[in-house]
Amino acid sequence: SKPDNVRELIIKFIQNIYSYLISLPPILSDGYIVPGKHYELMRTIESGKAPRDVVYEVASLRYTHQWNYIYEKNIYSKSQINKKSDKKLKVVLMMISERYNVNREAIIKTIESVSILPWVDLVIKPFTRGDKVEDYIQKLSEKMAIDLAPERSSLELINNTDVTLAYGTSIEFQALLSNKALVHMTYIDSNYTIFEKYKACWAVESIEQLTSTLLSLYNDKTRTPYTDNDVDLLFDDIIYGGYERSDIFNTYRNIIEKISNVNL
Repeated sequence: SKPDNVRELIIKFIQNIYSYLISLPPILSDGYIVPGKHYELMRTIESGKAPRDVVYEVASLRYTHQWNYIYEKNIYSKSQINKKSDKKLKVVLMMISERYNVNREAIIKTIESVSILPWVDLVIKPFTRGDKVEDYIQKLSEKMAIDLAPERSSLELINNTDVTLAYGTSIEFQALLSNKALVHMTYIDSNYTIFEKYKACWAVESIEQLTSTLLSLYNDKTRTPYTDNDVDLLFDDIIYGGYERSDIFNTYRNIIEKISNVNL
């Protein structure tokens, strides 16, 4: 339809503008705060415009334990609970964009297979990022009577379920922070993620393995092949960048004060 064509043209225009802007030489700032040990990956460094002494590597604040505590206490209310039967295994599927090497047919078969398990309550968090829910997901959810939650907080969804199903999204850190079972479906895409690398997830290679894994979790929600040590190593390296888990907020404030010469 005509509105859809106009919308597609607008999106394409924005994408072209973004591509042009990131191709420009970066503007030199007094300091760069980057999450983890990512100095060598920064475009500003690669272009030779930012000297090493103005780059400050700190923790990736979003998934630190300190920020998660504040998020859960002050931003998200834990009073929101799942009203479905506690006798079933509550599962949330966190989707990502298909442009990240995702096999749509594998997603469809997975949703169909999980949704018909009589002992599972399935909720889907579609990948939206300001866009509408994909048509095939909308139709499939209606056909299989599956709950879609595009507007609900990912934290709410994870905290109100027992298992997080994912295949390559940073929200997997949240599942681990919330001490919920994380099942990583390796057969959905052709990517290899840090969650697999650090063995900080329950990796499954087929729908059959997924079904047996969910059955195992239905019988014991706390039993997973990955350990607390696996999770800690992942967070130490990726989220905390190999640095001590000290007062992250003081660290950020101290760096900002140093860069700006202003007391906060």
